[in-house]
Amino acid sequence: GHLACPTYEDLASDMGGTITEAELAGCAEEALTPYIDDLQMFSSTNVAHDLDWFIEQTRGDGPVFLLGFSNGTFLAHRYLQLRPDGVDGVVMDGACPPGLCPSWHVARNVSETLMHVMDLCGEDPFCASKLGADPAATVAALFDKLAVGHCAEVVDAGFSVGFLKDNWRQWLSEPTDWAILAALAYRFDRCSPADQTALLNYLEAAYDPWFAPSTPSPDRSGVLNRLVWVSEGEWEDDSNGAVDEEAELAEAYVLPFPLSWPQIAEAFPSYDVDPALHGTWAETDVPMLWLNGMVDYRTPIEHAREAASHFQ
Repeated sequence: GHLACPTYEDLASDMGGTITEAELAGCAEEALTPYIDDLQMFSSTNVAHDLDWFIEQTRGDGPVFLLGFSNGTFLAHRYLQLRPDGVDGVVMDGACPPGLCPSWHVARNVSETLMHVMDLCGEDPFCASKLGADPAATVAALFDKLAVGHCAEVVDAGFSVGFLKDNWRQWLSEPTDWAILAALAYRFDRCSPADQTALLNYLEAAYDPWFAPSTPSPDRSGVLNRLVWVSEGEWEDDSNGAVDEEAELAEAYVLPFPLSWPQIAEAFPSYDVDPALHGTWAETDVPMLWLNGMVDYRTPIEHAREAASHFQ
């Protein structure tokens, strides 16, 4: 078995095995209350300690390389904070450096990635003929129009602004889907009767399966994943009040996660972390490769550039 909330992950619940915002608090209470005194061991720092133990137990005669992907890059970095010379090399794929991954910052990153993709559209003659010389500006204006009733027939049928913000994240994650972003923006902006029909057909064909209840995974715990995710406040707003996180998320063109850090953090416990680890960079000479790019999903090239300023 694993840490779970059967009531809220049951197929008969709202979205089956997918925990919705409305179910989050109840799920956390059901799953965590029986173990509340023992949960502090499930933290990012302790995951890094577990990783260190595993590496030492399996270390052979050859070099050891550590690969971190997505949130795993945060854990790999925490490992380097604890064991700065524990491996021979580290690869960070989609890196989440200290201080650059609160929800509002990631929302800003993803929105900027969308606009960069639209800039690429502007460099393509055919794409620019549909969305104009400045497709990014067209998309920005489209969100404003949708918010005040533009293309209401399609919006009311399920293609709401919130739905678009959440699902454009998925399209951005696959370069093969970028053409869909431009085509949808064009049809939404024009919103002729033929466009409305096309958009509704697309919604039915592409997303009806998404709304079907999903079966919870038997080999992973979404509850445990969220617990570790927020266990030490790594994703919290660290701007000291300089940024209105809710306003940033409301103004974003793309939402970075189905559930934001504040929503999860309100339902799940967090624990104190050594100040020497929180928000600081590892001090290490281990060779590192940071895989971030101009249109990286969630983690733009600026993250790698920031890391380069801290490591030789």
